[in-house]
Amino acid sequence: MQKFIFSQNRQQPFSLSSAGRLAKFKEMFRAPGDVIVPLNDTETGPKFFCIHSITGKVTDFVELATLLDSQVRFYGIQVPPRVRLSGYIQSIEKLAKFHAEAIKVAQPEGNVMLGGWSVGVIVALETARQLTADGRYVSLLASIDDAPLNIGLKPGALRRCARMVGNLPVWLAEKHLVDPRNLTAFVKNRSVRVWKVGKQLIAGAKDEKTRLRHPVWNYLEEHKYSPKYKAFIEEFYDLARQYKAPMDYRGPVVVYEAKTVHPVQMHQVARTWKQITPQAEIVAVRGTHESMIHMPHVVAIADDLCGRIERAATATPDVAGHSPLAPSDRERGPSPLCTPYA
Repeated sequence: MQKFIFSQNRQQPFSLSSAGRLAKFKEMFRAPGDVIVPLNDTETGPKFFCIHSITGKVTDFVELATLLDSQVRFYGIQVPPRVRLSGYIQSIEKLAKFHAEAIKVAQPEGNVMLGGWSVGVIVALETARQLTADGRYVSLLASIDDAPLNIGLKPGALRRCARMVGNLPVWLAEKHLVDPRNLTAFVKNRSVRVWKVGKQLIAGAKDEKTRLRHPVWNYLEEHKYSPKYKAFIEEFYDLARQYKAPMDYRGPVVVYEAKTVHPVQMHQVARTWKQITPQAEIVAVRGTHESMIHMPHVVAIADDLCGRIERAATATPDVAGHSPLAPSDRERGPSPLCTPYA
């Protein structure tokens, strides 16, 4: 059962100052030494750990963390530069072990609540699996718009075409028509890629310089990263695509799925999670993969996540290993822990 939550008609409930607070966090992340970084100022309440995206950084979570300020201790889990540039990332399992050990130090006992956005979702799933194997109860795993790719789930041609046709107008309105410069950049990038494909075919891929660039750069701006940083991102992306998800994960899962998806990627987040864990609850959120974790759409995620964290903090597993709280979330009203944002 899907539950739709929206973020229109909301006032901005916090002040990052607004750019000031974000600048403060960015300054802190220039030379961070720790894996776990507090992203808000509260010193009480349940802890929630959120795992980095493909870049290994956690600055994307600042707005979500600030929305939960005074109610939830929000920690970003990052890959420090000393690790990103060391070639340490040899597998998703090894990276997850690195994060699981950090979580156990930060929270030696009690229920563990964690999540991730984008590729960080895959690391979060493996981290949750390892923590569970070590005897910890992961009472909430929050997936923000991603899922493992290597589970053999492939959409039929008709399903894919129908979804692409129905989604394209919404995607253009959401991501590009708001700013014509975005549409121009998209057309330019695609034109360059088509040109490179043609050049490779003509050259027979004999010249190293004509090889196609790594697919991850279809989603990121390559020029912003150093050669070592690019190598880390490419390796991380490849490892995430190769990761074989556990198909018997039994912990409570909530999946926040963007309503507007990339017209080429068309990743099936909800269907994939239902294959991994049928009890996963799917929550559709306005926005694209990128915009859903920023204002104004992120307010909807914060509204929903806050109550789940409060209930998961004291949840106990039933005999099957599930949390009894997930189904009843549909019948419950707003959590008293959460401050109304409207």
